[in-house]
Amino acid sequence: MSDTSPADRDAETARLVAAAAAGDHAAWEALYRRYRPFMALITSAGIPDGMRGRFDTEDVLQSAFLSAWRGLGRLDYQGEESLRGWLRQIAVRKLTDRIRLHSREKRCRSREADGVDPAGLASAGAESDTPSGIMTRAERNADVLQAISRLDPEHQEVIWLRNFEVRPWNEIARTLGCTESTARRRHFEALEALMRRILCTESGRNPPDS
Repeated sequence: MSDTSPADRDAETARLVAAAAAGDHAAWEALYRRYRPFMALITSAGIPDGMRGRFDTEDVLQSAFLSAWRGLGRLDYQGEESLRGWLRQIAVRKLTDRIRLHSREKRCRSREADGVDPAGLASAGAESDTPSGIMTRAERNADVLQAISRLDPEHQEVIWLRNFEVRPWNEIARTLGCTESTARRRHFEALEALMRRILCTESGRNPPDS
């Protein structure tokens, strides 16, 4: 359980952003560890169902963080929400670029193999593969993603491992350095904390501490 208040966390984030923008690699590493689960969730949520497993999302994630590192000095930091929004935009843009490239390569292979009319292919792309479709899907999951990103790091990690990477319990236990029963209990507690946050958000009440 975290005893850090939102104000203290925001002040700490502001310090890390300023230090990282000035070239402090330790500060950047701290930001990377803090926001990697959030960025990974954004990336995973934006992948069209038909493309899952066809390209390495880790490449997209690392490319997004590299862009964030290079552009941090231009960020107008107005609180943690502004940082989350900025990181989300970078992740969605990188994912969109990767999906466009994948779609172009697929169309080229189709034309070569089947002699498909290029004009027909131009109108045949699935809406979910377009930038607007990707953004719509990401925003549709935004409330859940934001709620997950506000959980304690250990809760974020176990939800990511089980619900997004769909790892078996024995592997999750090894990753977390605990027994399978502890991993299962931690996952149950994480889901309970997530539901409390979502329900409080929907009802307009302040969410409880994780």
